[in-house]
Amino acid sequence: MSYPPQTEYTVESYNTDPEGRPQQSEVCKVLASSPQAAALKVLQEDLHTIGDTTRLRARVTHTSKAGVEETVTLYSKR
Repeated sequence: MSYPPQTEYTVESYNTDPEGRPQQSEVCKVLASSPQAAALKVLQEDLHTIGDTTRLRARVTHTSKAGVEETVTLYSKR
C-alpha cells in the first residue's frame, strides 16, 4: 500500500466572536497529504484548543501546482 507524499503546511486556526470576527489564533506547521487534510488535523487533534475554547476555523494558504495561491478554510462543528 502506498501513501501520498506528506507536505508541511502552515495552518492558522482561530476562534471567533458571535459576529464572526477572529479573536484568538495560533499558527502551527502540520505534515499532511493535502491542505484540507492539514486543516482537518488541526481541528481534530489536541492542537484545536486555546485555553478552554474550541477553535472554530482552520485556514491553510498554499501555492498550487499551477503557481496560484489558494486558501482552504475548514470549520469545526462546535
